[in-house]
Amino acid sequence: MKTGRTIAPQDVLAAAGTATLASIVSWILLCVLATPHDFSERTAALSNRAAAARKLIAATPADGSIDAVCQRTVGAEVDAQKRALAALATQSGFQLAGVEVAAEGANSGGRSALAAVRLEFAGSGSYEAAMQMLDALSRSRPQVFVDTLDLTSKTSSVDLKFSGRVFCAARS
Repeated sequence: MKTGRTIAPQDVLAAAGTATLASIVSWILLCVLATPHDFSERTAALSNRAAAARKLIAATPADGSIDAVCQRTVGAEVDAQKRALAALATQSGFQLAGVEVAAEGANSGGRSALAAVRLEFAGSGSYEAAMQMLDALSRSRPQVFVDTLDLTSKTSSVDLKFSGRVFCAARS
């Protein structure tokens, strides 16, 4: 026994169309509500940062560093580091007692892409002058990697002993 009404195919299509339309409108409203008011500014800033990153990647040396590695020959870097240390000491008012800058032997049996330049210096001066020199050294490029640092107080002054390295892209 059949009771009730039969559903016409047009009614099914109309209900499906209405449901689809309601879904599309809901999706659009959710997208509008979920989009921040400054979306276009954020997108533009992200595009600018991506372009800057692509530029940096294109300028990156083969070893993957940007400014940590010198691009000069090792001999030229030894001379440049000697001049730079003297200039930093003069600018900060720190008195250098001894400076030694020299190329280290090849690493990894000569297969390394990097060559090290050892920096060693000692000196004395006020605490502020020592900190000023170390701060300037930390901001110099190529980046200086510290191996040892000994700062000893002498009441009105400090003694400083420094040992570190910079690395240069090895040239064949």
